[in-house]
Amino acid sequence: MLPRMEMLAVALVLISAVMHATWNMLARRSGDPYAFFFCFNAAAVLLWLPAAAPLYIRDDIPATGYLLILISGCLQVAYFASLGAAYRRGALSLVYPIARGTGVGVVPLVALPLYGERPSSLAAAGILLILTGLALVGMHGYRVTRRGLEDGAGGAALYAALTGLIIAGYSLIDKRGVRDVNPLVYGYGLILVAVLVQTPFILLRRRSDVIQEWRRNRMPAVIGGVLSLATYVLVLFALRTANVGVVVPLRETSIVFGVALGIIVLRERLARLQVAAATAIGIGALAIAIGG
Repeated sequence: MLPRMEMLAVALVLISAVMHATWNMLARRSGDPYAFFFCFNAAAVLLWLPAAAPLYIRDDIPATGYLLILISGCLQVAYFASLGAAYRRGALSLVYPIARGTGVGVVPLVALPLYGERPSSLAAAGILLILTGLALVGMHGYRVTRRGLEDGAGGAALYAALTGLIIAGYSLIDKRGVRDVNPLVYGYGLILVAVLVQTPFILLRRRSDVIQEWRRNRMPAVIGGVLSLATYVLVLFALRTANVGVVVPLRETSIVFGVALGIIVLRERLARLQVAAATAIGIGALAIAIGG
């Protein structure tokens, strides 16, 4: 059984997974996902400013903290660019599991030599189950994609895998960053960096798209702005008390919640592979929660 602090970390990650699935559903329903991402990140910067500003003034943030915020923020920009490129070439059911699953596979392997993290046998089995579930979802998505977008499926998979590597990179950096920086300060800082880096490109190339998306989906963007940073901050708090090799796989329970939202809200029908995948991910998350 996990210690009390690690149980709290598990609870935070599961709450975060629900929030993550919710704002991804909002993005899926938007007219232009990349423009929507920029809108809700910009909204997050404004909405969370009253909470973050006093902490920036109060806390003594080391230079390494600012450096890690800068690096992670730039990786967030690369994440959205790569994810957008993947979605332009393939279906959500193909891209999402590959993107999230790549990080799950890479992070525990790197965390062992980098941070000395070694999951228990039960937690390792849980990670393997989550990877199996993600592979099943990806298999289903690839079958669906091949029926109508066969030529683009390979490119979508490559961009999705690149997105997963970026996720692994910023997750490992964030594990180090929250040692010295308050998670809310850290999370707000990297979102601010991402918005500042993207703004010149948006003004030059995508301004009309962003304005149109904001007019069409203003309220979902505001909700997404609240949820996106809250999601990330909860994970950052969890990283302070639990292994990154456990936190990152556990985040992928968002796929289970996403499936539920797809059925209830979007009226989607599930294939057998999707049901098997959701079951494997759920059992894997439980194994991680118990085994640590």
